[in-house]
Amino acid sequence: MGPYGSFLSFLLEASGKVVDLPFPERAWRSTLGRMQERRQNVRVRPAADYVVAIDVGSGLVKERISVVDVAVGGVALVVSEHFVTLGLGDEFRVGITLPGVLRFETVGTIRYTQGRVGGRYGVHFNHLTAEQQTALSRAVSELLERGHAV
Repeated sequence: MGPYGSFLSFLLEASGKVVDLPFPERAWRSTLGRMQERRQNVRVRPAADYVVAIDVGSGLVKERISVVDVAVGGVALVVSEHFVTLGLGDEFRVGITLPGVLRFETVGTIRYTQGRVGGRYGVHFNHLTAEQQTALSRAVSELLERGHAV
């Protein structure tokens, strides 16, 4: 270990000299911790016969967005050209349709984005009612039982 205390040190040998390149241990440990924490909930893929539909828009004009996977707290969606400008923390109104449940609306917050059309973005549902949360949990459970875990 180099002179950086609790830092991890990566050694690079160049021209017979050892160069000490510090990388803070806390940085990679905290990053891994957050990644694991974000993914505590089971994620499932929708099935052809068990569709989870997400749409955005107002009035009669709504755009359906392709769902990559679903969890009890949110979804991963494919970025469409109308939403490529959304950034981390941006909120928007989203409609959710689940099998056996009337379409409902809630607010979603962008938690992850690849920032390009065709990429993915993660949306956290901020304001689900108890009934909406139950419906989403049932959908995740049903898809999990069918073997659609991610």
